[in-house]
Amino acid sequence: MNKKILVVHPTGNQNSRAVARGLANSGTLHTFITALNIKSDNFRWLPSKIYSELKRRDFMEINGEVKSGALFLESLRLIAAKLKIKSLITHESGLACVDNIYLSTDKYAAQYLEKHKDEIDAVYCYEDGALETFKTAKKLNIKCIYELPIGYW
Repeated sequence: MNKKILVVHPTGNQNSRAVARGLANSGTLHTFITALNIKSDNFRWLPSKIYSELKRRDFMEINGEVKSGALFLESLRLIAAKLKIKSLITHESGLACVDNIYLSTDKYAAQYLEKHKDEIDAVYCYEDGALETFKTAKKLNIKCIYELPIGYW
């Protein structure tokens, strides 16, 4: 069996989307894990501002499996930000802060990797969202690829 690559990025930024698309197009993407994946077509009935926000979390352009690793927390974060409930999204301490989204997605990816270890040859992760996934990968002798996109800016 051909082993494939697991890509993990909590917010699904343009860099990670491009990597996942390229791997999917070449047949080497196992799964793309992000915090929140929504099929936005199901929500066209919502007001345009809300619909456009949901579209940002639609990964239909990736021709492969996409999983939500922190569905509840990321949904809560987006709602709290729109409603200006700062206590929920306060840096490092809010229940739905970005730090918790990254950590939850990372932990989900580590558990996913453990379950699919025989199908995955490498994990591709990004800044602040790789520690648990990489620990699991190292334990399983799976290659780790780390991208630090901050250097591009």
